[in-house]
Amino acid sequence: MDEISKLNDNAPGPFAGYLYQFEQGLYSLLLLEDSSSYLSIEDVDDIAAHKKDGTVLFTLQAKHSISQSGSTFPDNSYALWRTLEIWLEKIGQGILTDKTTLICATNKSIPNDALIYKIVKANLNEALLLLAEKKKSLIEKKNEKEAKGETYKTADRILPILNSLLRKKNKNLFESIHSNLELRDEPNLKDGIFNKLLLSGDSLSDLQKDNIYQALIGWMQDVCLYRWRNGTTALVKKEDLDRKYQSLINSSSIIKAIFRNRDEIVVGTEEIEDRKNELFVKQLQNIRHNSDVKRRLIKKAIEDYIRYEIEHTYIINQVADFTKKDFDEFISQCQEKWQDTFDTFITKELNEYSDDEMNSKAIDIYNYVMKKLEMNFQTDHSFNINNIYIKNGGFLKLSNIPEIGWHPNWEELYKN
Repeated sequence: MDEISKLNDNAPGPFAGYLYQFEQGLYSLLLLEDSSSYLSIEDVDDIAAHKKDGTVLFTLQAKHSISQSGSTFPDNSYALWRTLEIWLEKIGQGILTDKTTLICATNKSIPNDALIYKIVKANLNEALLLLAEKKKSLIEKKNEKEAKGETYKTADRILPILNSLLRKKNKNLFESIHSNLELRDEPNLKDGIFNKLLLSGDSLSDLQKDNIYQALIGWMQDVCLYRWRNGTTALVKKEDLDRKYQSLINSSSIIKAIFRNRDEIVVGTEEIEDRKNELFVKQLQNIRHNSDVKRRLIKKAIEDYIRYEIEHTYIINQVADFTKKDFDEFISQCQEKWQDTFDTFITKELNEYSDDEMNSKAIDIYNYVMKKLEMNFQTDHSFNINNIYIKNGGFLKLSNIPEIGWHPNWEELYKN
């Protein structure tokens, strides 16, 4: 079963809901105290927490909305009533017990006048009365519609469920639902995850905390997708989460990472077109190269340049650990590294090189600086394939001023 394959590129709502389920899953896993406990995803419920022996500790229905004014558990929502009906059936089947906590989870605040909120706050008799009143209002509305020759599909879908909840033989089952029903309406669940991970202090930057969060969400998705694809139930163990978290908190690639991955910074086609007349692009256009190779090289250079500018602004404004001065020092370091490289490759007087030799030197210098040259941001923040755009963007920025160049005769060609 491949859940991602169900989502298309034009479905931000379903995709956000899919991600939200894993966010709720991570938060739920962090609530478990016993390392032998585990979660199941899309089995007993959207999410369910189990003891080692399989007993369900709590079960959760996750509803997400991307609309600013949207709600997720409105009074006439079939999903709400179907959730209560499913829980009623599973308690009757013994899958859930009268000790299982039942959670309606949403990223939207549930208003005090919502029926589900009133049911949670009411005692059992008051809750049953609220159900009876809801049934009565649906019947009245249905009769009004039918008198006009219209149908009322909402009533047709919800009334059978209300009838089931209100049957005398189901009273004990509904009592179990009512006594264990909880609402988890947290608009920003990430903060709750940070608190459970003890990441709410100042020891890590916001970006480092986000790296840990994203890595854990991705880990949960990978575990579940692997099991679904192999036809097994998606189970995630608390002890596995604990081990994963410890490996992340001690990982230099996570803790020392201060830059976002390149894929997180989307560069549009129009942005690329707007940069094609920049000097750093002209420097590359003037190097003779295979046409297809040059086209790809220039496109990548423009993307790295744009990403560098975006991340430079983002880090200065959002990550308190680094300032413009830090980036200025990095750019100075780039210039020194370029000069060392240039001096290594250019060993003769410029007038001793032919045009072809100069072109070949330009390619060698550019390729070495962009692909092989190793350097850090400050002293301990290294670059990898995901954030190398910072290093390369720094050199491209210098070549746009221009303070550096690739062609041996770059100063005469561009600076003067």
